[in-house]
Amino acid sequence: MVTEINRNSLIAVGTSAVLISDMVEYPRVERKVISIVNTSTAGQVITLAFGTMAEAGKGVQLAVGGFYQESHDAGFTPTQDLISAISSAAAGQVSIQERKLVK
Repeated sequence: MVTEINRNSLIAVGTSAVLISDMVEYPRVERKVISIVNTSTAGQVITLAFGTMAEAGKGVQLAVGGFYQESHDAGFTPTQDLISAISSAAAGQVSIQERKLVK
């Protein structure tokens, strides 16, 4: 039996790296979709890192309103690794929608 887990979260991101999604226990669990939006309100730039803890300016940078998304497709599988974030200033935040299948 396969169970679908949907996660909709708002995560505070400061000037120290935070984990925003754990590594998936593939193949028992598989990430199918991840969508991350910078919902900060004071101009904070959010930097994302995959497989390691984020460092400012090293990775995918999202301005306010910017987003990053990966979804399963015929020729692409989203990362199953951990995802972390760090903000360029205090009080940043990201909104996350994530879908995983548990087999």
